[in-house]
Amino acid sequence: MPFTTLSPIPVMPFLLPTNDVFDIIAGEKTVSSVSEKVINIIADQLAVNKEQITSETDIANDLGADSLDIAELMIAFEEEFDISINESQDEKISTVGQVIQYVESRLNAA
Repeated sequence: MPFTTLSPIPVMPFLLPTNDVFDIIAGEKTVSSVSEKVINIIADQLAVNKEQITSETDIANDLGADSLDIAELMIAFEEEFDISINESQDEKISTVGQVIQYVESRLNAA
């Protein structure tokens, strides 16, 4: 039986250019926005429903995060986006929207 069809060549994730806002899942690139990732991290870390998180949501006042929770969130953001957030900056960040803006500005500066 002759070989008549070509099977697709699998995409090797290590050969694709990397970008902080792309995830490579099973050889396919899926766009995952900064805001989606930030919301997912907050929801996971604070055990809250994603639907109650908006850009105006205050992390401490609306979601009940204490100083330890906020420190852990900042570490999670640093690890996820490969950025650093200095202490003076994290004191100025209180809403989810401010987190998203800060992360996007750090990614654009890189």
